[in-house]
Amino acid sequence: MFDTMNKSSTFLWNVMIRGLVDSGLFAEAIEFYCRMQTEGIKADNFTFPFVIKACAGVFGLKEGQKVHSTIIKLGFDVDIYICNALIVFYAKVGCIEDSEKVFECMPVRDLVSWNSMISGYVSVGDGWSSLIVFREMQKFGLKLDKFSYISALGACALDLCMLSGKEILCQVLRNGLELDSMIQSSLIDLFGKCGEVDYCERFFNRISQKNVVVWNAMIGSYVLNDESLKSFACLEKMQGDDNVRPDAITLINLLPACPNLGAFSHGKAIHGHAIRNRYLPHLILDTALVDMYGKCGRVALAKCVFFHMKERNLISWNAMIAAYMRNSKNREAIETFRCLQHEPCEPDEMTFTSVLAAYSEIALPKEGKQIHCHIYKLGISSGTFISNAMVHMYAKCGDLEAARNFFDHMLFKDIISWNTIIMAYAVHGFGAYCFRLFSDMMNDGMEPNGSTFVSVCQLVALLAS
Repeated sequence: MFDTMNKSSTFLWNVMIRGLVDSGLFAEAIEFYCRMQTEGIKADNFTFPFVIKACAGVFGLKEGQKVHSTIIKLGFDVDIYICNALIVFYAKVGCIEDSEKVFECMPVRDLVSWNSMISGYVSVGDGWSSLIVFREMQKFGLKLDKFSYISALGACALDLCMLSGKEILCQVLRNGLELDSMIQSSLIDLFGKCGEVDYCERFFNRISQKNVVVWNAMIGSYVLNDESLKSFACLEKMQGDDNVRPDAITLINLLPACPNLGAFSHGKAIHGHAIRNRYLPHLILDTALVDMYGKCGRVALAKCVFFHMKERNLISWNAMIAAYMRNSKNREAIETFRCLQHEPCEPDEMTFTSVLAAYSEIALPKEGKQIHCHIYKLGISSGTFISNAMVHMYAKCGDLEAARNFFDHMLFKDIISWNTIIMAYAVHGFGAYCFRLFSDMMNDGMEPNGSTFVSVCQLVALLAS
């Protein structure tokens, strides 16, 4: 129909782009926008919010940056709706600094601008900055809505700020928003992540009308706090008492409980339920299945799910690599990592930690050093998590000097760091170094745990023999 109409009207192009975006056809919307430019149709301030949303939908940073440049050239960079869309876009693709720049340069900000910035920080895992913006917003006297509170509660959950969460709960009660299901689920999620399961249950039991979002939050809280049996009991109540049908999120929340209970059959039943109800393909659910099968020791099934996924992100790749590692399939883990390097997503700390363990298990120091260089170039070598993996890799490959050098230059050492280097010296029979490190650890104020004493006992056994 569109092709038969007069295509000189910007309004018609905007209607088509908006329709495509609203239908989730983001790539097609971007293609339509490019066609609009090719045909010489001038875009207006109504075009760009939807084009930017489409770029966010495909995580197209380069495409979004080009659109942003066009916006600046046309003088639309002060339009409040376009700026709000840009804040969301940059946060979604992980460029929160660019979101900040857009936000700071806005001549006028509305409630959506502030909410977009608060939720943007949450989406990149920066709860502290999110709460700062939330409090700053209140100082400006803006009337907060439910989305402001939901994002702020998400920030509290990220940083485990129970006190701030309770303060926000008081504000929610004062504003009469406590019956909103999204706020209720956000509160349950916060209490669950803070380890307050009793608080979760008390709050949950007071809710008279529970929808699937609230039930999912309660199930997720049980699983998060190793109450796996209660999570399945909660599922039964959800279906029986309230006649609420589980959705894809319910299944995602339940899957980690299966390996915790050693209940492979439950995990397989969940997979079957997902297929029967046509929840698949689903990026997050597929990834959760890969993780579950890997933890249950069914690496062939994990591989089958992974290779049938229509869409994969870095978390999916990490889950597959971890599944191989957990089941001593070191070479397969390395091969999967090599395939990942041809994908657009960049490996992160989790990826390298698993891969370094694989290289150390099959003693490939040369390849391990290449990974070290890659990590250094990406600027993530200072993290404690990845540093521990580096120390372990060098120690396992027999290069104690490199392991010790890396250990000495670590910015922060946790108990795993100390245990790794102590075990390295213990395995290689360097008793004096081992006991000296143990003494240094104690002087550093680090409390030894069971693994520390295993290393020391292993050294004593070696010396005795």
